[in-house]
Amino acid sequence: MPVQISPSKAAKIMQYYFRGIPQVTIAKKTGVNQATASRCASRFKAMADDIGIIAAAKEYEIMHEVDSLRSLAIELLQTKLTAVEAKEGLRILKLFDDVGVSPTEHKTLIKVISKLKEANFVPAAMKLAELEATTDKSYTEIVSEFEHLSSQVKQAEKKNAALEQQNETLKQSIKELTVLKKEKEHESKKLEKKAKQKKSELEAEVAKKMKESKLTLDRIEKLEPVVQALHKLGISDDKLEEYLKKHQELEELGIGWENFKKIVEGMKVGK
Repeated sequence: MPVQISPSKAAKIMQYYFRGIPQVTIAKKTGVNQATASRCASRFKAMADDIGIIAAAKEYEIMHEVDSLRSLAIELLQTKLTAVEAKEGLRILKLFDDVGVSPTEHKTLIKVISKLKEANFVPAAMKLAELEATTDKSYTEIVSEFEHLSSQVKQAEKKNAALEQQNETLKQSIKELTVLKKEKEHESKKLEKKAKQKKSELEAEVAKKMKESKLTLDRIEKLEPVVQALHKLGISDDKLEEYLKKHQELEELGIGWENFKKIVEGMKVGK
């Protein structure tokens, strides 16, 4: 006759069952024989088929375990993993853990393992061993030195990029200065042309005035000693203009320079 067990013990058996504990161990933990543990699990399965797993879980008071399994099934579905794949993944994780490889190192280790399949892996390993022997440095020291050199290379690349940027800026400045120089040269040529034109206009104006006043360069040169002499006598340019005006008035009266001279000399004799 089958052994009758209490609802609380049946719930305990099913809790262990859903945790994946073997029936032999469940029997020992709950104080029943293995057949009773197996029969309890079979009754639960039959009840789940008959009234549904949720109702059966409520009956056995193991809703927490069923909810946990349902959450796990949802997560597996979302990650597109089957129960078999999840089991295999767990086995691999345990293997990694057994050899002291943390989850953060899994990808690196997988890459290292994949390198073993490459044709140049063995020569590279031999080269590393040769370096360790010839440099008297360990793998860690060689890697550290390589990382240091790599860092220096990156810094040099950054400096080179900065210098290239400065070079481009200088090139742009040279272009702008070249354009500005051409503009200034063009402006200078315009001013030079304008100055020449102004000079020609002034020369033409002077020539016109000289022609109107019947002046020639020869006459101007001959008048220069007279002007210098008058200056020595303290006669300024504005007084000179006044003297010339008086002379013109005498000319208009018909008294030339010679006649004026005779009149003055006669006046001296009369005295």
